[in-house]
Amino acid sequence: MNEDVFHGEIADHYREGDVIYHVLKDDVIIYDLDAAKQFLSERLSFANGKDYAMIFNCNNMKTANMEAQKFDATDEALQGLTMMAVIVQSKIQQVLGNIYMMMQKPKVQTKLFTNKEDAKKWVEKQKHSLAA
Repeated sequence: MNEDVFHGEIADHYREGDVIYHVLKDDVIIYDLDAAKQFLSERLSFANGKDYAMIFNCNNMKTANMEAQKFDATDEALQGLTMMAVIVQSKIQQVLGNIYMMMQKPKVQTKLFTNKEDAKKWVEKQKHSLAA
């Protein structure tokens, strides 16, 4: 198995340099606390103890319950992340994502995007500003 790709129960995970990508599976429509904890387990296992910038494509997600949202903003859920770019597709996801960031205030820099290219550009820009 290629060590740079892992197909988990919640997401497909892959790595490009020091950026780790997660694409939520098509059948994970409802993101609840169990799904959030499983995702964390998969991400930490895949990261193998290293810190990464994360690009998370959650276009398939239809809903994330409040328990999952609160958990995803905790130190436990954010361990190993230097920043997080979240790719959303619909206007509803954008609104919900902005509400999540406003209410939960994740402790790593987080921004929403509608495509992978803009997310990658932002991550690279942030990495350079952190290194300066």
